[in-house]
Amino acid sequence: MKRISAVLLLILFCFIACNNNDGVDPVLEDYDAMIWIPAGTFTIGTIDPTDAAGCISSSPPRQVILTEGFYMGKYEITQMFYQEVMGYNPSQFASVNSANFPVTNVSWYNAVEFCNKLSELRGLEPAYNIDKENPDSNNQLNTDRLKWTVTLISGADGYRLPTEAQWEYACRAGTTTRFNTGDSITADQANYNGTEPARAGSFAPNAWGLHDMHGNVWEWCWDWVTYGGDNYYVDALDPDTDPTGLISGNRRVVRGGAWNRGENRLLSAYRERTRPYSIEHNDLGFRVIRP
Repeated sequence: MKRISAVLLLILFCFIACNNNDGVDPVLEDYDAMIWIPAGTFTIGTIDPTDAAGCISSSPPRQVILTEGFYMGKYEITQMFYQEVMGYNPSQFASVNSANFPVTNVSWYNAVEFCNKLSELRGLEPAYNIDKENPDSNNQLNTDRLKWTVTLISGADGYRLPTEAQWEYACRAGTTTRFNTGDSITADQANYNGTEPARAGSFAPNAWGLHDMHGNVWEWCWDWVTYGGDNYYVDALDPDTDPTGLISGNRRVVRGGAWNRGENRLLSAYRERTRPYSIEHNDLGFRVIRP
């Protein structure tokens, strides 16, 4: 199946390249590339509470230990990649030359389904058990009519969403500053305060080779949070090992900021949340990881 997909991609690439007089952007050759992120220890969160103003709590900072390395997508999932796996493109900004732009208007449920379908296409064991018949008792969101029960399958080697600890660790790439670019960021380094998403890879990657960890589109994470509650999910007094967030909640975490948000939303430590069934957001996408 991987070989078939590669052949289809080559045909599509050649077709676009040969008919590129109309300005259509050739597809990325490495749109599905994965970057190895080594195991390690880092400080999650921020010491400055003003950095977290308007979001779910990200202070005080604490030490987190990630005992296993993982592969993370070099790019946010692109519209072409999503179309290849799922058979449709939900993005509001879809157009003839949007293949390399991040997919948007995807729910958390769409994202976990993508992970499983991609795993099957690549001959891997899907990471999630997705039960659509029995409502998730840990889902406290009354307006969620889906409430799929999604559980991680131990030992599976398939694709999945990062935990927010994995996401922030990968975003920081060894830095301890407000952004992985330092204590400031500019419009030459990320897509924010803009009018639409940018092409994947338009900006330089972080030190570990990951593009658009700041800005472009928010990215879904695995973790539950509770809107209106105390959402810093770990005890700030002790180190935590491989945290996966709250057991239950009414929102899922999103990270990274977006094309239509300000600089303060792009902080490495900035945490936001949204309803897992939401598909209306044209500034929300995702990227995947795998063991």
